[in-house]
Amino acid sequence: MSALASYKQSVLIVSCALYLVSLCLPALHFAEQASLAGYSLLLWGWWGVVTLDPAWFANPLFIIALVHCYLKGYKRAAIYSGGALVLALSSFKAKQWFFNEGGGTPITGLGVGFYIWIVAIIVLLTFNLVLARQAHKKADHPR
Repeated sequence: MSALASYKQSVLIVSCALYLVSLCLPALHFAEQASLAGYSLLLWGWWGVVTLDPAWFANPLFIIALVHCYLKGYKRAAIYSGGALVLALSSFKAKQWFFNEGGGTPITGLGVGFYIWIVAIIVLLTFNLVLARQAHKKADHPR
């Protein structure tokens, strides 16, 4: 196995591991409700379509980026992981979470699970930006 392939495998494993760990940790905090873990946000966050909160859609982009990285489509993977990061960062704009149709519950803070989720995306993005740049340099300067 080449050094690059080993490095790519390590980055994919680290990024996936961080993502999975983020699902087990508190991601949203509330004043009068228990914190929500990342897995709960993953399962119910697609309601963001209704509440105009696009952050959940970072998850499918992250998965697509992982697949493109695995298939050596580093430029596409960088684009998808960059999009995932932008959508994930929109979480800072979220002010409430809807536990039911009765109204939103104010969010008091983002938990450690959120930040680990962001790091998982950044790890994947950084790796793909480096490899996309290397591939571009090789195309400009063939041996």
